[in-house]
Amino acid sequence: MTKRLFFTKFGWDNLDESDLKRSLKLFSLINNELIIPSNHIYEGRTESLFRSNPEILELKLVKPAMDTQYASFSDYFNRRDREKKAGRSLSSYGRYLDSLSVETVPYSDTQPAGIFTELAIEQFSNPDSVLARAAGYASDQAIEFVSRLEDIKERSNGIVYFEEFIDASKACFDKEQQRVIQNFADLNRLIAGASSKNCNNLLPQENLIDWCLANPEDPTSFILNDEIIFWEVFIESLIKITEGIYSLSDIEKLSPKLFDKFSFEDIHEIKNYFLQRNLFIERYASILDGVNGATQIGTGRLDLLKYEELIQIKWEITKSFEDLLRDEASLYKQIEITESLLKIAYQILGGTIQTIESVVSFFSITLGKQKNWNDFMQKQQNRIERALKFARNRFTGQPVLIEHMEYLTKKARESWYK
Repeated sequence: MTKRLFFTKFGWDNLDESDLKRSLKLFSLINNELIIPSNHIYEGRTESLFRSNPEILELKLVKPAMDTQYASFSDYFNRRDREKKAGRSLSSYGRYLDSLSVETVPYSDTQPAGIFTELAIEQFSNPDSVLARAAGYASDQAIEFVSRLEDIKERSNGIVYFEEFIDASKACFDKEQQRVIQNFADLNRLIAGASSKNCNNLLPQENLIDWCLANPEDPTSFILNDEIIFWEVFIESLIKITEGIYSLSDIEKLSPKLFDKFSFEDIHEIKNYFLQRNLFIERYASILDGVNGATQIGTGRLDLLKYEELIQIKWEITKSFEDLLRDEASLYKQIEITESLLKIAYQILGGTIQTIESVVSFFSITLGKQKNWNDFMQKQQNRIERALKFARNRFTGQPVLIEHMEYLTKKARESWYK
């Protein structure tokens, strides 16, 4: 299954550009596709980043979502008062985007609105929902509000749009409750957007905690998002389990700031390495999907998880990664030992490859028999490659996560000396 993430951080006001770039680069490596909401395309920071780094779009590291009714970016910007919302002229920016080779993800405008409506009614109809806990409204308030939403649905072909939802809430809830409900509405709109583009984020959105819904008593006491899963669960498990594997000795030096040294072209190259082998992203995602499916109930990824469920899901993911990495580490060490023995055998029989190359070069020049020596060299190289491939195929399975992180560590080590 294609791992497709709905990337909403262009709309995060408290995120500076360096953190935004780091997130883009990381998420590009652990997902097949990154989709950005159409209403984030005209954010000022989005324009700035795309103008200075057009390769983000042209290398298809991100793909903007686009309603099927629009023929171009310029067409999209010219409708529905988007210049007014953006607070600036978008004409030049629209022409600029249209001049690039950009792949968009089409969707119908009513898809996210329909999902938004159903999720909103579901939350307010459940007295034990995440939203009910966070907002603290009474059951009669929720009943009245659901009735208003149902009335709007009848007048609007079964759909309640975001603005209608906000207006209706003002008649039923006090200011503090409205603040929490506004957070929910913003989050719900992103969840609906992700679902309508067939995105499969780990949680309903990158960070449920940022919306102050999961733990209203102390909203910042626990954070769980895709970045935390990578750095604090996957990488920490990798360091713990792979101790003694020399090629991963620098893994603990990896950090979010590492990505500052990688250009977007570098990220594209590394991503292609991952995708050509077509295993790392799938195996990484399989852990998240396995735990996510076992933990969530009801409508699956559309559910908002309670605080205690977030704690449980992190523990489950950590355990699953550690179990898989422990198996991979054992396999990896067996392969390393076998390859080392084969290389020693070739050194005894014919010297190292480097030595053979030097001898070939010498005799090619002095004896003028370059073709014969080149043929000999190629045969030797083919023999070694076949032997190493045989060594790996002797074992059941493949240490996918470790091998790919070994490659990332190697690229990081190279970047430190640039």
